[in-house]
Amino acid sequence: MAITGTDMGNVQLPDPHTRGLRLERHAGLSEEFVDYFALVDGPGTACAAAETEVALRTVHDMHTDPVFSEGARRAVLEAGSRACHSIPLVGTDGRCVGMVSAHLAAPTAELTAAQVRALTAIGGQAGRWLGRHQETVVRDALEYLHALATRHRRGHPHR
Repeated sequence: MAITGTDMGNVQLPDPHTRGLRLERHAGLSEEFVDYFALVDGPGTACAAAETEVALRTVHDMHTDPVFSEGARRAVLEAGSRACHSIPLVGTDGRCVGMVSAHLAAPTAELTAAQVRALTAIGGQAGRWLGRHQETVVRDALEYLHALATRHRRGHPHR
């Protein structure tokens, strides 16, 4: 948020059941915003467009950008957001493994080249970390299940 000069933003991670984006953390956003965007599971938002494109998506003016559905537009405007930057967190395989969105209180111009580079770099670093973390969690769970099954076959089910 420091790169874009705002104190409003949110982090979303993929929901394993819906494949949508689930809001995990936020700063400076209203309860109504958080409720409305708790799960984004279709088009009609900047974050959904950034996820689909796996590319930074900037909305210069919430009032006029066609990316928003009317319900989503109303929710962001009521929260005081007039512009946003949605930055995909990109894993090593090129997939979007999360999203960070910075919301601004006034319409905005283009980001500078330095800002785009910084946001893209942070999105890549965070995405690679998240991807490795997810792989490690799955691997650890599989190893644990394998150990339980092995113990059970040996007659020691609860050690």
